[in-house]
Amino acid sequence: MNRRALFTLVPVLALCGLVLAGCGFRPLYGKHSATPGLAVEMTRVAVAPIPNRTGQLLRNALEQRLERAGAGRDKIYTLQIALEEKTTAVGLNRDATTTRSDVVLTATFGLYRDGALLWSGESSSAAAYNLLNQQYATVISERDSRDRVVTQVADDITRRLATFLGDTAKTK
Repeated sequence: MNRRALFTLVPVLALCGLVLAGCGFRPLYGKHSATPGLAVEMTRVAVAPIPNRTGQLLRNALEQRLERAGAGRDKIYTLQIALEEKTTAVGLNRDATTTRSDVVLTATFGLYRDGALLWSGESSSAAAYNLLNQQYATVISERDSRDRVVTQVADDITRRLATFLGDTAKTK
């Protein structure tokens, strides 16, 4: 790297650091986060049972994300989720056989405390998979796409829940 580029890069990086510090940017998690008790507060969320296998996968994924600060806390919130899963054929051959399918998972959720709704939302994710001549490969491909949409929905709900609980903690 030549000197001219270096002299240009250093002030630009310094300016970026000042802009981020000036706008109030703080990490969501960690010791220096805007809400230090957020990880503990998230352990207080119980995920209600969700029907069917996809619901079980989503519930397990959410519990893993919410219990990062440790288990055993008193659960004061309940996260209730209703799932809708659709599989749609999108790729067709000339003989009208399907070659590709989409899995779309939509979760409508609500956070409750003492029976009162505090917050609600909806999260959706889609993934595609190929329908192959080998039945086993198709089953594995479908399972993988379902796992991907569950992971994406769990990440989205966790992120939005953390933002809500963080904002709630700031206003207290």
